Amino acid sequence: MGKQDAAGDLWSALPDYTAIGPHVRMGGRPFQIKGASWFGAEGSGGAPDGLWVHNIDYYVGFLAQHGFNAIRLPFAMDNAMRNRAPQAGMTRAAPELNRLPTLDILERVVDAAAEHGIVVLLDLHRVNSARWPDAGLWYGQGGLSLEKLMECWDVMQARFCNRWNVLGADIFNEPHGAAWSEWAAAATRLGDFVLSKCARWLIFVEGVAQQGARNMQGEFFWGENLEGARAEPVRLAVPNKLVYSPHVRRARCCIRMLDHEIDCRRWPSTQCPAAANHFAHCCTQACAPFRIASTLLQATPTRNHHTHRPRRSAEA
Repeated sequence: MGKQDAAGDLWSALPDYTAIGPHVRMGGRPFQIKGASWFGAEGSGGAPDGLWVHNIDYYVGFLAQHGFNAIRLPFAMDNAMRNRAPQAGMTRAAPELNRLPTLDILERVVDAAAEHGIVVLLDLHRVNSARWPDAGLWYGQGGLSLEKLMECWDVMQARFCNRWNVLGADIFNEPHGAAWSEWAAAATRLGDFVLSKCARWLIFVEGVAQQGARNMQGEFFWGENLEGARAEPVRLAVPNKLVYSPHVRRARCCIRMLDHEIDCRRWPSTQCPAAANHFAHCCTQACAPFRIASTLLQATPTRNHHTHRPRRSAEA
């Protein structure tokens, strides 16, 4: 078998992730995401937090033990593009990571997650690792542009598209400085670009904030406002690849949403009207599947979250 044939076999064995109806699917099989964000690589330290206390296997094992099947892995664009070793002391509990650059460490996280059947969502969380909060825009900051974000995602897909358990790209965190119409257009371009490079991934699109609100009921949190998607939805060139991903920081609503497993047929809109107005229409009107990407809740299981561990196969 030639090298080209072998490469074709490798890519055909990698699962295709899709978003059909209310479900995210892996190789055609629906599964319920129960995830946690592992912050750190989006900051100036350049590595996931906590590696000065325990190593990667400890944290990934903890998540698996407690029923989690997904990790959202934030990173900063400048950390990815420079790809330098993290600050001293960031990985002192994991000597095997000493002197490794940021992307190599993220690869170790992804591979450790794969050993436990945990999928990973890559999250472009910051543009500048040393600046937070930022303007919530993908343009105008020191020459920043959508093309710069594309360059970054090209670097990331080159590293991670061949990992079976990387399910997609959260293409830009909390565009709170934008109106929905400009963000929808940018998200479409950026999402289409990522899919042109890694066709098997999903594209996660967050909401904006206060700008673009029409029928406001309560304040919008950064990333929560998908109200504009009613009239101007994101339309990717490849169908079944879009997941709306609002950020929610309403404790009572989050608890109810977790209890209902984000099931459109049982959406508790009367009990959580603010959430219903801000983004639930994306579920009830079937404009795209969505998953809650960020909440203020502690990462503890709820009684109704029965998850299965994805398997490494095209059929899983």
